[in-house]
Amino acid sequence: MKYLLIAVLLWAAGNVQGQDTAAFRLSADSDTIFWSNYHLRYVEQLELLHPKGNTDFYRVILPGGCIEISGTQTGKVVFKADEIWDKILTDDCFVQTFPLTENQVQHICHLIDTLMIDSIPSDKYIRQWHRGFDGVTYCLESRTGTVYSFKRYWTPSVQGNFREANLIAAFIEQLNIITGYTDKRKIFEAAIPFYGWTSNNGTITMRVVSDSEHYNKYKRLKKKQLKQKAKMEKGRHQ
Repeated sequence: MKYLLIAVLLWAAGNVQGQDTAAFRLSADSDTIFWSNYHLRYVEQLELLHPKGNTDFYRVILPGGCIEISGTQTGKVVFKADEIWDKILTDDCFVQTFPLTENQVQHICHLIDTLMIDSIPSDKYIRQWHRGFDGVTYCLESRTGTVYSFKRYWTPSVQGNFREANLIAAFIEQLNIITGYTDKRKIFEAAIPFYGWTSNNGTITMRVVSDSEHYNKYKRLKKKQLKQKAKMEKGRHQ
């Protein structure tokens, strides 16, 4: 297989701490817009593999989380939700990881090779590819040796009938089937302990209040936490 590893978004913390930082170069067909501190924080929070580490990987950033594989045996699906309280992002987040089997990882590797996904440049280099404000953006990352690739594709399903859009759409669809991504996401969302949260797709979800006693206790706790957070931020700016 052309690449040893896979990405659908934000580097295994335990591995990174013991690694020497390896040099890498960004591939010519990458999109550099999202190569930023925001994405690196996402990677660290989810304990994903870092492009500056020594481990090759392939990762796909999907709505709500991501799929990451390393080699042809190890893989996982990871979800993350950031808490929102009183229209403010708190410092709390909820992360859940689902391991992939060796068979699932091998199927993903075969899918990448069969559809020649690695040959497709980021959508800004594809003339027919149009972007909008709404919709879903998929990000594909990989590190192979010293080459790091970061590509993004805005809502393949609404693009015209051309090769690149059809291949990315088929890839995402088959990836969901192989990993059971949608079902795992439902399990994750049912376990989220917050009354309000957002994920990497920018949507905000609010839970219906069914236990007023628990909600009132939670409300007092969050009010105290946000007050302390505001106080700390004020102190940093003085």
